[in-house]
Amino acid sequence: MDDLLEEFIAETRDTLELLSVQLIQWERSPNDRNLVDSVFRFVHTVKGSCGFLDLPRLLRLSHAAEDLLSAARDGQVAATPSLVSAVLAVIDKIADITNALESGAPVFDNDEQLIAALLAFLPQQSVLQAQQFTQTGVQEFSDSFTSGNIVEPKNRSVRVSLQLLDTLMSGVSDMVLARNEVSRQMRKHETNTELDHAFVKLSSSVAEIRDAIGLMRMQPIERLFSSLPRLMRDICHELGKEIELTITGSEVDVDREMVEALRDPLSHILRNAADHGIEIAANRIASGKPAMGRISISARQSGNQILIEVCDDGSGINLERLHAKAIASGHYDEQSWSQLASADKLATIFLPGISTAQSVSAISGRGVGMDIVRTNLQSVGGTIDIDNMPGKGLTLTMRLPLTLSIIAGLSVRAGDQIFGVARSSVVEILSVKNANVEIEDVAGKKIANVRGRRLPYGNIEDVLNIPHVSSDTSRILIIINPAVGAQFALEVAAVLDNEELVIKPGAPLVMGTGLYSGTSLPDNGRPMLLLDASGLAHEIGADAHTATFGNSLVSDAVADERDDQASAILFVAMDGEKRAIRLASIDRLEDVEAANIKFVGGKLRANIDGELTEIFDLVHVPEIGFVHMLRLTDGENCKYLAVQAVLDVFCMSKEITASAFPQLHEGIIHVDGEPTELLNVFQFFEMQDSHIVQNEQRPLCFIACNPNDHWERNILEPLLAASGYQVSFDENDRAMAQVVIGRDDDSPDIVQKDDRILRLRHESFVSRDKLPSIYRYDRIGLISAIEDKLSGVR
Repeated sequence: MDDLLEEFIAETRDTLELLSVQLIQWERSPNDRNLVDSVFRFVHTVKGSCGFLDLPRLLRLSHAAEDLLSAARDGQVAATPSLVSAVLAVIDKIADITNALESGAPVFDNDEQLIAALLAFLPQQSVLQAQQFTQTGVQEFSDSFTSGNIVEPKNRSVRVSLQLLDTLMSGVSDMVLARNEVSRQMRKHETNTELDHAFVKLSSSVAEIRDAIGLMRMQPIERLFSSLPRLMRDICHELGKEIELTITGSEVDVDREMVEALRDPLSHILRNAADHGIEIAANRIASGKPAMGRISISARQSGNQILIEVCDDGSGINLERLHAKAIASGHYDEQSWSQLASADKLATIFLPGISTAQSVSAISGRGVGMDIVRTNLQSVGGTIDIDNMPGKGLTLTMRLPLTLSIIAGLSVRAGDQIFGVARSSVVEILSVKNANVEIEDVAGKKIANVRGRRLPYGNIEDVLNIPHVSSDTSRILIIINPAVGAQFALEVAAVLDNEELVIKPGAPLVMGTGLYSGTSLPDNGRPMLLLDASGLAHEIGADAHTATFGNSLVSDAVADERDDQASAILFVAMDGEKRAIRLASIDRLEDVEAANIKFVGGKLRANIDGELTEIFDLVHVPEIGFVHMLRLTDGENCKYLAVQAVLDVFCMSKEITASAFPQLHEGIIHVDGEPTELLNVFQFFEMQDSHIVQNEQRPLCFIACNPNDHWERNILEPLLAASGYQVSFDENDRAMAQVVIGRDDDSPDIVQKDDRILRLRHESFVSRDKLPSIYRYDRIGLISAIEDKLSGVR
């Protein structure tokens, strides 16, 4: 019984979140029978389970809700705000009792008022029948829950316990570390081909297990979003506003710990948007807006990040009011405020005690909400950006790592020590000797001037109090965007590697400095500390309220002009020439082991974690070592572009000279005064088919031919099959085929008059006296003609 009860608790909790959304949708669409049927089925199921498990309180509550929903299904009552509120109150009570069953905490309050509120909406005859049930056994069961239905607390579980999931993830993290150590030892010692193949297989297996365990930790973000329509409904009732909430991207999967970390931030953002973002109806109409406000929440995955956007069409942030609050709170004086750029002024909304609300309400206005948003995002390594449009609305974009235990990271050198940096916080990497970089001294404090943009600057050895070590190589400047604080430039001795890093907790004494976020063990086998981007920002002085010496030296006009420019990567191609490619098309930089590169299917491909990825511009594969690759993406598919070295990231000029080969180059641009080819990314994906279609879903091509026709069966059929079509020679399949293919000289009994017919000819030229046809060795023309038939073009 305990196992059954635990399963009942888990399933009921999962369904309750979806149920609230359906009830609110029913309130908006009272005539939608499917919605009320869905809610009724859930309540009916709960009632049946409660009778079996001997849970009288839940039985009486669910029975009362079932009576009301049954009357709604029969058309006896209509969905009104007050009726939906009464049902929601019962649903909330069911949730409270369900949680109490799990924790063992008693729920002493009485349910009679909730049940009476429901019965008030029923016709008189139905009320009498319902009261007969609710009064039966009231005295007998009134205290039975608190005395006999309390169970000992159990691990909350969904199929498997969360504790087991954490143990599995810890184990797979150790496996990744062990694989890294084996890789390091193999590079130190001479190995043979068999050992290399065994290690590749081991690495692939470890990656598969890591991904599988990672997926077990993931859950749809819908679990977070499902409570928001109910929250918005309650806020609207309290404020007397009409607001339409739109949610997209609920299918995106996130780490389960991320869901809990985001619950409070999203709630605060939603309250702020509804309370003092969306105007009252009269003011909206006066400003030319519809009376009903609009808030949209969307989620999507971008690389190894989750992006959540919250947009509203309200009044935006009033900078004058924010200015007054910032001065009054003591965070700034007039002089320091005047030196801030627009982005830094907006960022003060995240400081403690800052709020643009004109009055304090039960919803918001005390200046603690956005501070909590920032703190919670910081705890999971996330960042938040603001796009303010005064009078038109506000967009908040939260960027979060895809997972919290294994992250993509860079290893950097400081003095003679190695440290890790989360790659999600790295904006770009440049050489200190780059012509676009200049380290300046302003009022005794160093700043980095990167393409006219001045950023807070820190030297990693000075920040971490590590002795400098002289080196002949050029030092590196990393632009970092922390979760808290302004972007800043960190100078390091070198960037060594780009790899997956397993995060482990650090010693309390080390973590207490605020400069580190944990420890890891990379491929080199030496334990290293992971740097905390926000802690470094604070140490350097790049906090949002102290970085007044940074962007303030660049006018907003220049900054806006810079933001409009696209960025590109300058690299040395495998033929030794310098070329450029748009940064937006680059997923990441990656070193691919030569042992993982194979010539398969007529192309060079990289075998990474069991997946084959096509490689461009690589002529000779080295016997050992690594090949530098740019990993290109079109949002769905990935390709590798082999390069000798990556030189710089730069802002492109808007002037692009046309190329004689537009299929290869977007054009010619000038980089440091030198004409450089800008590659056309389209060429790498033009023949890509990203969708794997099941056989039964592929279009069917019927080939009309004689049994002994060699060409159709041995040449044409493989061509069509490789192009993704089903092929049949069976006359019984002709009626259901989308395209019928025959020869242009076939007899009428084989090729009949048919809109689906496509005729193939032997000659490369077209004869006047024959029907339209395609030369049988014109592959592109043949496939195009089939596509025309499928789309209805005859």
